[in-house]
Amino acid sequence: MRVVAAVLEDAAGRVLFAQRPPGKQHAGRWEFPGGKIEADESAFAALCRELREELGIDVIAASRLMCVHRPHPNGMLALEAWRVTAWRGAPVAHEHSALRWLPVPQGLQLDLCAADVVIARALALPHRYAITPEPGADVSAFLARIESGLERGLRLLQWRAPGLDARRYREIAITLRERSTQHGARLLLNADPALALELGADGVHLDARRLAATHARPEAPDGFLVAASCHDEQELRHASVIGADFVVLSAVRPTPTHPGVSALGWEAWERLLHGADVPAYALGGVGPADLCTAKRHGALGVAGISAFW
Repeated sequence: MRVVAAVLEDAAGRVLFAQRPPGKQHAGRWEFPGGKIEADESAFAALCRELREELGIDVIAASRLMCVHRPHPNGMLALEAWRVTAWRGAPVAHEHSALRWLPVPQGLQLDLCAADVVIARALALPHRYAITPEPGADVSAFLARIESGLERGLRLLQWRAPGLDARRYREIAITLRERSTQHGARLLLNADPALALELGADGVHLDARRLAATHARPEAPDGFLVAASCHDEQELRHASVIGADFVVLSAVRPTPTHPGVSALGWEAWERLLHGADVPAYALGGVGPADLCTAKRHGALGVAGISAFW
């Protein structure tokens, strides 16, 4: 069964949650508004129809964010989440018991339906995913740069240093873990999952080579993030199969750090993501100034190196 779910975000950054009414399956639990996709309609058409029926609003613009698969009494549920970026009218609970506009972390405290929890956790990730620059010879200056980024509010970091030997990578990883923890940020290591777990990192980022060699999600405590670098449909599909929490999809634009990589452009980037189940950050020639554009094209947010430091 295919179902569509709408992520409506207001100007204050709050997201709309809807409570299922009495008499319905999972009555009293909360969800993102939406409903079943009929056999003869597209997901976007179903989104428009359901939001008109349930909330009395007209969708103007929306982009596909991700898809969650869950067992269902009638087979398998495929819940497609769409970010609605523009609509006409004020939402009214025509078919739900109640509506609540909440920041996503508060929404996660509600009694959400299981598939909606997955979507909410993805939405709770920061909009900016900062990849560290090469540390260079002056490690103190490098750490000062990272500290400055953390003080400016960066809360999701990837420690990436392909030119560093294993011993130095490990030493700096320990320091970065301590500093990120002090600021309430989450640190992912672009390294072997075993090292990320050993050092108590918040997650692991699999480059394309490690992604191809990974056939199952690493065994890890709850809350441990698994991310991956993707460039094409096959890598996106594989990231979904292993249960990655999110990916970075590149490259949107030409970038000096990867001069040989062909740029997709926003339209092709969105088309590539549209066929994937896993949520993605846009990477490649983008920065914080591109956040609104990225979200309009279905991204969780933006990722990068130079634009963030």
